[in-house]
Amino acid sequence: MKPVARLILKAVVMAWSAPNTLVGLSLLVLFGRGARIAWVDGALEAWGSGIRLMFARYSPIGASAMTLGHVVLGTDQTILAMARDHERVHVRQAERWGPFFLPAYLGFSLFLWIRGKDAYRHNPFEIAAYGKTVIRNETVEDGEIPRGRSALGLRMAIVGLFLLSGFLLVMASLNQPERFEE
Repeated sequence: MKPVARLILKAVVMAWSAPNTLVGLSLLVLFGRGARIAWVDGALEAWGSGIRLMFARYSPIGASAMTLGHVVLGTDQTILAMARDHERVHVRQAERWGPFFLPAYLGFSLFLWIRGKDAYRHNPFEIAAYGKTVIRNETVEDGEIPRGRSALGLRMAIVGLFLLSGFLLVMASLNQPERFEE
């Protein structure tokens, strides 16, 4: 691919995933006081005491790093280095899914939680990012859904699309002017 075409493609991908990146930048503004930042492998990495405090107070799973678009927040530089491969999978997912990534991720997590599953470890986005992990003594390799749950993946996709369409309908209705009767 020619350098100009590669640059244009990268700009389109960055724009497509910009809503996710804006959420990450917003968290960085809210919790990044005194944070250190670095551009590493196509993502802005940020760490510091405010971000560490954010994870300590608000992470329901005890996370130490998180990716939102092209922003990766971590408790410290060592954690970011250790989680870099995992978090870059999420960057690529945000590039593929664009503005639908966060609603789909949260939709899958909600659906799994309602079904009594682990909303984090059974989330297909996390399974893909871990590549190989253990879920209730089952080994999951190369991003596949655990055995006996292939139909669950289809159901999760349907629920994710349902939640996404509801979200889009609500957003569209907010932009409608109100009618006043005289």
